[in-house]
Amino acid sequence: MNILQIAAASVCISIVALTVKNMRSEMGQLISIGAVVIVMTAMVPYIIKVISSMREFASYASLGETYLTPVLKITGIAYVSQIGAELCEDSGEKALAGRVEAAGKIAISVIALPIAKDAFIKIMEILA
Repeated sequence: MNILQIAAASVCISIVALTVKNMRSEMGQLISIGAVVIVMTAMVPYIIKVISSMREFASYASLGETYLTPVLKITGIAYVSQIGAELCEDSGEKALAGRVEAAGKIAISVIALPIAKDAFIKIMEILA
């Protein structure tokens, strides 16, 4: 499925969800959640291509998995927390959406700490 098909399907599903929400709001929300799952499933081949390309770049730079794994985890956390927050917000739970975003940022910070530490050590070695 290419991006045009995904976009067209998403617009169609949005129209259906909006129509259903007017009759039964909970069903419209379920349709929206289902659409997110379908779109993310359709994106899996593209995600796999990105990950394999990043692994290839990391091997060219002789980085191995040292930096690649945290970068991939950070990217995944960013997407998951954004989608989760948007679903909460669409459900009318703005406060919960904010907590999902905050949890994502904290998780990203925890994963990024070793990379920041390594960068700091390298800078100190260069300056010394």
